[in-house]
Amino acid sequence: LDPSCDFEKDLCSWKQATSDDFDWTKNSGSTPSASTGPSSGHGGKGYYVYIETSSPRVPYDRAILEFKGVNRKTVCLSFYYHMYGVHVKALNLYNGGNKIWNMKGDQGDSWKRAEVTISGDYDLKIEGVSGDSYQADIAIDDISVQDGSCGGIPPPPSLPPIPPTTQGPGVPNRTNFYCVVSPQSCGKSPVSRVIGGVNANPGSWPWQIALLRGSGKSFSCGGSLITPEWVVTAAHCISRGQPGSYYTIRLGDHNRHVNEGTEEDIPAKRVIVHPDYNKIPIDSDIALIQLSKPATLNARVKTVCLPSQDEVVPTSSRCFITGWGKIKHPGSSHHILQQANLPPVTNSECAKKLASSPGSSLQITQNMICAGVSGTILSGCHGDSGGPYVCQTSAGNWVLQGAVSWGSPRCSAAERYTVFARVGKFRNWIDKNMNSGIIPPTTIPP
Repeated sequence: LDPSCDFEKDLCSWKQATSDDFDWTKNSGSTPSASTGPSSGHGGKGYYVYIETSSPRVPYDRAILEFKGVNRKTVCLSFYYHMYGVHVKALNLYNGGNKIWNMKGDQGDSWKRAEVTISGDYDLKIEGVSGDSYQADIAIDDISVQDGSCGGIPPPPSLPPIPPTTQGPGVPNRTNFYCVVSPQSCGKSPVSRVIGGVNANPGSWPWQIALLRGSGKSFSCGGSLITPEWVVTAAHCISRGQPGSYYTIRLGDHNRHVNEGTEEDIPAKRVIVHPDYNKIPIDSDIALIQLSKPATLNARVKTVCLPSQDEVVPTSSRCFITGWGKIKHPGSSHHILQQANLPPVTNSECAKKLASSPGSSLQITQNMICAGVSGTILSGCHGDSGGPYVCQTSAGNWVLQGAVSWGSPRCSAAERYTVFARVGKFRNWIDKNMNSGIIPPTTIPP
């Protein structure tokens, strides 16, 4: 007897708890409420179970599934979860009364996989918590068990200390868990960088990668690890006519001049440049890189969360840019990872500043997001290209809202704000290409 269940016939050996507020519901197809819940079971078909959070539910109502069984081995328990909706609260997994995994908030309209290592007897509870309103449905599907620990990944250690200039909530611990489809051990870290920024603490931004070129592995751009096998970077970082194998992804790096023992170099398998990428006006400046093998996730290598399609980033958001770009202009790329707090600005404000800057023939489009502090030098700069612009959610996770695209030639927000590819405009494109087995040609506009 084990907890495996695909929910096609019933709840298998899981039982509805009697000490909670309501029950999990078995369903196929879409849930009744708009803009929340899945449209099908995991894999695009079949049944799943979910919590229906419309009336008469009230905030913090709990629905619990229970499973008890004998287990004399170390096993990897995996399951798929779907947490989509602006009011989504929390999904928790307990064993023996101890919380061993949890996820909070809207994770986008897609199924994601979680894994957790369990040793000893099963005393499992899956708890779905109702949110502040009806767009808070949470679903689970395809629970399975395999012998051995999950990917050899140890529990994540405590996060590095937050620099004194930062504020915000800490991030809760999650045990032996990582996302295979779309990150959500994702986005765990503290916080400031680049022109006018400061050195980052080692491991503070574990999704940051260095994009290296050719057999000499020369540093060219940054990027963001979004799953163990995929990286987001800027399209302008990809050279026309070069195969995927021309690039190497370096993970876990901090000081590029020192071998710290935390780095992992993985050759790229393929690169996918957005088909609408245009060098003028540098629009749709985003690309995907598939690694030739999955990255080893650990304390220094983690995935960043992705925004939902067309997600809006409030100008009040707490956001940071990171990279190894210049810290002064003129100058060279920095060898230590830098960070800077860059608040978002509206596209209209960004366009206004751009129009007043000298020699500008560029324009701001809906595929871009801008950030910076007017009248300061805080900005991204050469070498930061393709790297992450992340904003923190109320749950403490960091979401990849931008990939560094362009800005002031002199790297100063006093002239122009930093402009990023707006990742939320490309979420559907990202998902489609990651889930496709077809390898499209890498084409770069002339």
